[in-house]
Amino acid sequence: MVFSQDSVVICVDDDESILTALSVQLQKLVDTEKVLVEYFLNPEDALASIPEIINLKIKVIFVLTDYQMPRMTGAEFLKKLKSVYPDIHCIMLSGQANDEIVENLISQNLLDYFISKPWSEGQLLEKIRLIVPADKLV
Repeated sequence: MVFSQDSVVICVDDDESILTALSVQLQKLVDTEKVLVEYFLNPEDALASIPEIINLKIKVIFVLTDYQMPRMTGAEFLKKLKSVYPDIHCIMLSGQANDEIVENLISQNLLDYFISKPWSEGQLLEKIRLIVPADKLV
């Protein structure tokens, strides 16, 4: 596998329509010639793929995850991810996570930002600009 991009953004949500919407919005925000965007319907698949991506010397800029997913919540996913890769930035996009869950994840350094569903492209851009290097934005 050879990629021209040196960085990746990873999106995890069990709802295909959410991933489709994110795909449209991220293409407007992130320079896809420099940043690969990977989409996963299953957090377990994402956790299995991230080491492979990192072994290819592709930097994970951030992971965007849903909270409510079958078999593993976004909180459980973030705990597993950050136990191995503590420096990866994480954004949660959810209509199910409550303030207590979000505050707990932030206080444990598992989550950088939370965006409530439904979200606006402006909200997404605001958080992405805080994480993504300017040369990787559109």
